[in-house]
Amino acid sequence: MRLGRGGSTTATVGVGEARRGVFADRAEAAATHHVRPVAAPQQRPRRSSEGPGKAGGGALAPARASKRPKATSAATGESSAKPACLVGGPRVRVEPVRREDYAPRLLGRSEPSPAPPRAAVVARGFPATLPNLLMLALDGPEPETGLVHLLGLLRVHDALPPATTCGKLMEAARRGPKDRGSAVRFGDVHRTALAFDYARALVGSSSRLVGSDGSAPFGPKSWDDVCALLSQSIVETENLEPGTPTGRLAEALHLSARGAGLLSLMLRTELRGRPPPPRSSHGAPPRPFGRDELRSMPTVRGVLSRGAGDALRAASGRAAGCIARHREFLVAGGTGPASFSPHGRTCRVQAAACADGLASSVGLVAHVFCAREGVAPSDPGALFVIRDEVSRVFEECLEGRELRRLFCAALCQERYSEPLAVPLARMLGLGSADMPGFLF
Repeated sequence: MRLGRGGSTTATVGVGEARRGVFADRAEAAATHHVRPVAAPQQRPRRSSEGPGKAGGGALAPARASKRPKATSAATGESSAKPACLVGGPRVRVEPVRREDYAPRLLGRSEPSPAPPRAAVVARGFPATLPNLLMLALDGPEPETGLVHLLGLLRVHDALPPATTCGKLMEAARRGPKDRGSAVRFGDVHRTALAFDYARALVGSSSRLVGSDGSAPFGPKSWDDVCALLSQSIVETENLEPGTPTGRLAEALHLSARGAGLLSLMLRTELRGRPPPPRSSHGAPPRPFGRDELRSMPTVRGVLSRGAGDALRAASGRAAGCIARHREFLVAGGTGPASFSPHGRTCRVQAAACADGLASSVGLVAHVFCAREGVAPSDPGALFVIRDEVSRVFEECLEGRELRRLFCAALCQERYSEPLAVPLARMLGLGSADMPGFLF
């Protein structure tokens, strides 16, 4: 409500464009309708004390306006008389609001394109005494305190940890947190989740922060770190009986799911400047990686240091091995008898998350393979590598056909690997009856 000229008050009511139909008709009608101003109530006439022959000529005469001057404020000099809005009521005017304000949300359309990203700035370094102290706090009895300080330094002060701290954080992502800085590692779900939260925050800050040498804030040092994240679902559970839900298996699958998700996030973040391949079978080869571009891609460098073909073979074999080893929690939607215990439900959720993260990594590594070899995504070179590894792992399983279907369905969760799902399903002997909803 704003004060208009002459002391009048005007209230403006905005009407946004609503969904087509009844809401749109009401909005358009309200946008063109103007409510008439409410007339001021007439004052009750008073009986005149004059005689019948005086002014007014009758027994009743209208009240005469007071001739006293309006009271003014000594401090401001403004009139303190009541505004007209308190006497006659507010005058309401309905005005339409610009259609681009609310129409996309109400009609289910996408939001307008955001502003172009700003150039990354060089981040600050940690003070000399803080890295070891905060990492010990992250492994201590109150890890939330260490995480809060680390996130505050990152998000408020634009400070990145040194390389030694990033190495310790990657080691915690590979093998789990330590017991108060000692060499003993254990599968504490809470500390594992907090450590991965900070690692994901570091990866997410790569769009606005770079190191002093232009490097990414966080990433693997070599192929060994990438291979360790790919193999967690098998290595961490090799001494446990598969399909038997226990607390140790739930903790191991939780660590594996977090590691697979982190690897997928690092690859996706580093490839964000490259458009995903089209869904059709025709497409141009991805552009090759430049030397300056690889400086801010530690995960892609680790993949290329191993060899694009060998890395794709390893990623496909680890993803298929995860599905085969934990198939009791994945086949038939995880509705087996082992999935109804308290630990069984946790194992089912974490096994599904791990399989999705590894399948997403397969599609991203396949994109790196196509860029390295200079072939289109529809080229059968990458499909042959994936098919051979998947067939080798699933050939000894009784549920081989169902596992192949799960692998191809998991590829559709990643936009970079979605074009590979249907051609790979054909190579694996699957049809439209095995994968309904897919165009074969």
